[in-house]
Amino acid sequence: MLAEYHRSQLTQREFVGQHELSLATLTKWLREERQGAKAPRRKALAFAELPLASRMLSGLGTARWAAEVVRPDGWTVRLAHDAPVALVVQLLAAC
Repeated sequence: MLAEYHRSQLTQREFVGQHELSLATLTKWLREERQGAKAPRRKALAFAELPLASRMLSGLGTARWAAEVVRPDGWTVRLAHDAPVALVVQLLAAC
């Protein structure tokens, strides 16, 4: 969204009006973007595949969620056992 905002040449108010965002949200994103440019780059996270035995998977049908990712700042993402891969990728990218 920020890249689109920068390309748009619109004022902040015009942009949020066209994209159903609040001005406070866009302002916060822009502030975080500026602060992020000053902050040292974080090393990319590495993910590892965890093979599960089929007997472990059989009990997931009644679980509300099957995996949990907790960021150092406290954000938690819980994934259902049947979450689409595309959604999981989007959620992890947003974190």
